[in-house]
Amino acid sequence: MEQVSQALYKALRDDSEATNGIRALLGNTTANPYNCYFGSFPESFDFSPSGGAKGLLVYSMVSCVRDTEFRGPAAMVAELLYDVTVYARAESTVESAQRRVNVRLQDKRFITAPTSQAVIQNVKLDNIHAVEWDDAWRVYHQTATYRVWARDDNTL
Repeated sequence: MEQVSQALYKALRDDSEATNGIRALLGNTTANPYNCYFGSFPESFDFSPSGGAKGLLVYSMVSCVRDTEFRGPAAMVAELLYDVTVYARAESTVESAQRRVNVRLQDKRFITAPTSQAVIQNVKLDNIHAVEWDDAWRVYHQTATYRVWARDDNTL
């Protein structure tokens, strides 16, 4: 399912629309990975406006359940759950970024097919948590969970 994760990452990272794209909302339009991370929070991150960084996005796969019935490879679909968490100093930035994530992922609108070895059937918002305050980092954050139906033919 690595190829599915990469396709989601590219859909999030490559949103370079000038004013309301994920890069612009997170405050990094010039340097890869554009404040978009897979798996875990970066070791160090400066949320202060003087550092130029306003927010970041972390997404990760939290669950994968494969179809256990005997079927041919063309019908063997897995349900994957991905958490997408946005952190920012401003609550409005968190909410705007989450809305933009939804635009990019919902119904796989901006997701490019990974390869001929993997297929993403669909993507739907499963749930979204309330915006919360983190005392340690002094930022707001919000997590949304997306359900992804995918098939991975590269089982070797």
